[in-house]
Amino acid sequence: MTSEFGSDPTLRSYAHLVRKRKWWVIAFALLGLAVSLAISFLEPKQYSATAQVLVQPSSQTGALGTTQQPVTPTQVQTMLQLVTSAPVTNAVRRKLGSAPAVTAAEVAQTNVIGITAVSTSPARSALIANAYAQAFIKTQRTTALSNLTSAESQIRSQIRSVGKQIK
Repeated sequence: MTSEFGSDPTLRSYAHLVRKRKWWVIAFALLGLAVSLAISFLEPKQYSATAQVLVQPSSQTGALGTTQQPVTPTQVQTMLQLVTSAPVTNAVRRKLGSAPAVTAAEVAQTNVIGITAVSTSPARSALIANAYAQAFIKTQRTTALSNLTSAESQIRSQIRSVGKQIK
């Protein structure tokens, strides 16, 4: 049973056409399989490693000591941007000789940032991810110490000023 020219093809006419051309269908399927296998075997293997960094709440000095301020989602997003900032990238470049690209993402709406590196070697991807994490932590520590030193000098200045006023 064949359909006439100009009539709408049916499922039966398609099945008949496939049976009639089954060797072509099989050949194209095998060719597609062979090409996809060749591509997967020829591509270099890619390994990823992730280093995780905890974003700590900032301590603020009040009249009765230090108080912990909770970390806001905005602060976590800011830290995400700082992971790949120029100071961090430059520190990684000094340590590794280059600064391969990494991705930074918040881990499941927490205060944890995952820094992921991809490389053709598992050890190299771990080295890159850890180098970014360490450079980020060092940069944040340096910034915090600088801020504390500045705050200390301002407080010392205020103490001297008040001391002069008392005398």
